Amino acid sequence: MQFYPQSKTGFAISESVAEELGLATEYEAWQDDYDYDEFCNAFGEKFGVAPDRIAHFEYERGGYVQGLSGFDWNQTYVLFDDYNKDNDNWGPMKEKAEGDFGLIFEHGVWSELG
Repeated sequence: MQFYPQSKTGFAISESVAEELGLATEYEAWQDDYDYDEFCNAFGEKFGVAPDRIAHFEYERGGYVQGLSGFDWNQTYVLFDDYNKDNDNWGPMKEKAEGDFGLIFEHGVWSELG
């Protein structure tokens, strides 16, 4: 196995943020079994752009994630592949998420063991 560079745009999520987004049930499902498909599909239907996945960056020396920059350790993020920015719905989705829900989109890079 080797480390692969990752580059994603995303926003921090918690139970309260998921509830505000109207996606509390889907977020709880992710917390139970780490299957993010239900959340990503529901988010895509609601906002027009589906996230790539949900990830929790927990610091562990020698762990699966190395060199995290742009995102915070011990935080959960909804992540979008950078190619999503080419989607015509990206701008309106981001504006709605930031304006209506106060989400802050950040860009992060790291290496992940794959």
